[in-house]
Amino acid sequence: MKVRAATPDDVSLIFSFIQKKSEFDRNIGAFSGVLQVSEDKLRKTLFGAIPFSYVLFAMSSGCEIGFALAAKPRILIEISMQLKTSEMKA
Repeated sequence: MKVRAATPDDVSLIFSFIQKKSEFDRNIGAFSGVLQVSEDKLRKTLFGAIPFSYVLFAMSSGCEIGFALAAKPRILIEISMQLKTSEMKA
C-alpha cells in the first residue's frame, strides 16, 4: 500500500469519498445530519491561498482505496495549548 497527498485535480474524488463515508455512517446510525460540503468548498478549504486541511489517499494497485482528511487548525491549537502549559510551569 502507498500513500499520496491529494492535489486540486482530486476534488471530485475527495467529494465522492466524503459522500460514501457519510452514507455509511448514516446506515449505521452514526450520522443523521445533512452533508454540508461541496466541491467548491473543498477546493477552497484544501487548496486555497491558506489551506485549512489536507487529504491523504491510501493507494493499492494504482487505485485510491481510502482517504484521511486532517485539519491543520486543530494541530495548531494543540501546539498552542502545550506552549501555554509549559509557560505556566516556568
